[in-house]
Amino acid sequence: GAGVGPVNFNIIDAQTAGDVELYGATNTTLTNIDAADGAITVVAGGAVTAVNVSATGGADTDDISLQGTTIEVDTISASGLGDMTLTATGGGITDANATASAVTADDLTFSSTAEVGGANTINTTVNEILSGQSTGTGDININETNDIVLTSLANTDGAITVVAGGAVTAVNVDSSTTDDGTNNISLEGTSIEVDVINAGPVSNDVTLTSTGGGITDANATASAVTADDLTFSSTGEVGGANTINTTVNEILSGQSTGTGDINISETNAIVLTSLTSSDGAITVDAGGQITATIVTAGGSGRDVTLTTTSGDVLVGSVTAADDQVTINSAGDIDDDGAGTPDITANVVD
Repeated sequence: GAGVGPVNFNIIDAQTAGDVELYGATNTTLTNIDAADGAITVVAGGAVTAVNVSATGGADTDDISLQGTTIEVDTISASGLGDMTLTATGGGITDANATASAVTADDLTFSSTAEVGGANTINTTVNEILSGQSTGTGDININETNDIVLTSLANTDGAITVVAGGAVTAVNVDSSTTDDGTNNISLEGTSIEVDVINAGPVSNDVTLTSTGGGITDANATASAVTADDLTFSSTGEVGGANTINTTVNEILSGQSTGTGDINISETNAIVLTSLTSSDGAITVDAGGQITATIVTAGGSGRDVTLTTTSGDVLVGSVTAADDQVTINSAGDIDDDGAGTPDITANVVD
């Protein structure tokens, strides 16, 4: 393959049928690098600006690796099975042109000491974020074209936002290192599969938005959502056959706007500030007190079941119109302190 290095370079325009290797000590602008059948490796001692970098061979070895103190992303594309690694050793991975960035690869790996995207989203078309991390201060902000698997996505001191045009599989998403109320996690996709989503149990929040299906756990008991407040919206089931396991203080707003059950298993006490389904049963099990401020199950034959293994059940408004409300409390069943408790159902058990 073709190799250049070690040299100092500022602007690179190179096209080759083999590998491209560039090593330098200065800021680097990659105006046009195209490897038709090979990998691309760039290591710079300064900032890297990737205007147009392409590995078009499509083989699993036709990868792209860029390293600099910072990386500005315009267009970086590894076709087919080609993977991509972006490493910023002294700052962020950013898009200075707002919506201009385009990162295309099979697997994406990145490491930054500051923001990734930040104010301007990094636009991706990748199958998987194999390992993505910010080890400093700054938000991670990703906009994915299609489905995406978040195998490992972590932020030391910043929020995490991922919006996908397809399904999101959250294998391990973590912003819990600095649990100060600002480092929240927000995931949006046509559906969301939950494995581990951890914002920390004290102050950071989690928001899950499914625009075309359910929020599910395909691995039965594997799911774990940890946060202060949890907000979710789904057009299908939430948990459904497999419970979504939570360690949260409050479900601030949880809703299914389509057809499907809501099934939550909480480790400790939980406040259900607003939990509603349009056409599905609602089941909440908790290891501590349940405060049911508003719980409403819509549809025919859609029951509400609230169970504590330790602690009381405090009732504000619980509704399963023409269906059944079942409350199993390890302690007392009482009002939530906001007024006379209101249970609307055909059968109360």
